Amino acid sequence: MANPLTRAWSYITSPHPSVQKKFYPADPAQNWEQINSLVYTFRRDGDAYGRSGDGNSGVFACLMALSLGSIEAPLTVFRKDADGKKEPDRNNPLQAFLDDPNPTLPTSQGVFDPLELEFWKTWAKHCNGNAYFLKVRAGSSTTGNVVQLWPVSPTLIRPWTEKGSSQFIDYYRYEVKPGVYEQVPVENVIHFRLGVDDRDPRLGLSPLARLVREISSDAEAMRFQDQLLGNYGIPGLVVEVPADTDMTNEQAEQLKEGVGQAFNTENRGKVGVLRGGAQMKQFGLPPAQLDLTALHNIPEARICAVMGVHPAVAMLSVGLAQTANYASLRAVYEAFTERKLVPNWRMDQAKWQKWLTPDFTSDPNISIEYDLSDVRALQEDQDALYARLDNAVKTGWLLPDEARSEAGFPPMADGLGMQPIAKPAAPPSEQIGSEQTGRTSQTPKTPVSATQGGKAFPLDTWTEDLQSVIEDAVPMFTEQLERYQNGVKRRVKRSLISRG
Repeated sequence: MANPLTRAWSYITSPHPSVQKKFYPADPAQNWEQINSLVYTFRRDGDAYGRSGDGNSGVFACLMALSLGSIEAPLTVFRKDADGKKEPDRNNPLQAFLDDPNPTLPTSQGVFDPLELEFWKTWAKHCNGNAYFLKVRAGSSTTGNVVQLWPVSPTLIRPWTEKGSSQFIDYYRYEVKPGVYEQVPVENVIHFRLGVDDRDPRLGLSPLARLVREISSDAEAMRFQDQLLGNYGIPGLVVEVPADTDMTNEQAEQLKEGVGQAFNTENRGKVGVLRGGAQMKQFGLPPAQLDLTALHNIPEARICAVMGVHPAVAMLSVGLAQTANYASLRAVYEAFTERKLVPNWRMDQAKWQKWLTPDFTSDPNISIEYDLSDVRALQEDQDALYARLDNAVKTGWLLPDEARSEAGFPPMADGLGMQPIAKPAAPPSEQIGSEQTGRTSQTPKTPVSATQGGKAFPLDTWTEDLQSVIEDAVPMFTEQLERYQNGVKRRVKRSLISRG
């Protein structure tokens, strides 16, 4: 008789039979068409990429910038302590799963690493507005341990609500093969949305759906440019014959065909001969007078605006022309990270927290977040950091060890770093007092809270010192006032005498 513990362990760790056939590529009976559908991101017919939204070079450049940028911040499990401070919990089982969400299982090989899944999620979200991960569970198909995550193309799955249902989403309708659908429970799907579509709040907003005109315009501009280059750079030709030439329609067609054969794409540079006084003239503007740059720059700029990627980040010409030096390009990268990538990380980590963390723990102090501490564009310049910390220590806002911790250095030996640095004594020119009163100020031993005329006053003698300053100023002020009044009297007396 089998050991009950062995049977229980097998139940917990082995995938449920309902998912074995679906997710076992090693199985000869595996539906490889379904597996291949996992990588479709915008079109399912397998047609040329140029006909797809993400096949446009400008869109593709933006998607690459977004997807490559998104993998820089790793998904990390944090634990909050009693003081509310969060620290990475590297030994948490949830962290082990995030580090390998598509692991090798018996008779099944995981094929995606976490960076590839993060890349794909961002790509799918910015194409379709939605990205989906299916949870593969061990044991129970709805409550068992989550052992794998698999990406599913948003063209194959969508939230579904039955008619008359009071639920926001009843299940996810997954097309496992053409015309065959499967109902996936809500708890088995992690659904990432790019915002919320007001026309269907179950879905996110698709940037490419808003770029149909711009993508079409850019494609037409490229097609026109290709045709122009294929025609030896000549927009069009017109053959002009003398007015008295008697030419039938058949002869005109023959002449047209002959000129076309002489100067078409395959015969560029060859010589053609026209007879009967016929002349060949250019029809349309020459390439030098055609603003082909504008035909590309306008769609490119709008594509970048909708995708949320600065043109310079996508390395498009419309953006590189405005960032001629490294410093300005670096500022653009920082703005792109702060205004685009960080908000997307925050939205996505909220999804991870809501739909994956409860499968591993009920501890409210455990959270999944993107660790931004090593994101290069968010790092403070080291010179500026040291200057800020040095000033904070000198002014007493930080202790030396606190500043060292902020800069990534260990504490000082013997606890000296927890002692404030002594402030230098005030120079003699700033001492408060008067030789007449016999009072001079000493270096304050208490915090300074008031200043007058650039001079500092200790709290314990502040009122006396201020009164002393007033008293010292009275004689000088009185003398100046008397001189002013005497001068006024003299001027008035002179004026009266001159008039008498």
